[in-house]
Amino acid sequence: MQQRCQLLCVVAGVQRELRMWQEKADEEAARALRDAKVQRLEEESAWFRAEALRLNKYTTAMKADLGTLREQVDSVEADRAWLEKQLKAAEWRRGALLELGAGHGLPSCPEKLKYFFSH
Repeated sequence: MQQRCQLLCVVAGVQRELRMWQEKADEEAARALRDAKVQRLEEESAWFRAEALRLNKYTTAMKADLGTLREQVDSVEADRAWLEKQLKAAEWRRGALLELGAGHGLPSCPEKLKYFFSH
């Protein structure tokens, strides 16, 4: 009976030690999972930082291009306004020449005559 008691005590001790080792193994497995997750998150964070820097550089370049394009649009609009003014002046001169060529003598509109001879 005493041997049985000793055997039960030894078995109980072995079971306690087994539980302890199992808990340590579980803790180590949880730590390994946590470390792997932290590593993955750090890698993702590095990727997002690099992507943010790339996009910032791209945005800066696009803003510079936008400024250049705005300058070009302003220049084209100024050229268009100048050409429109020149076209109107040429139309007036043409009208004045047509009136002169038709044998009417001077243009009927003094504005046209003044404009015709001043440009």
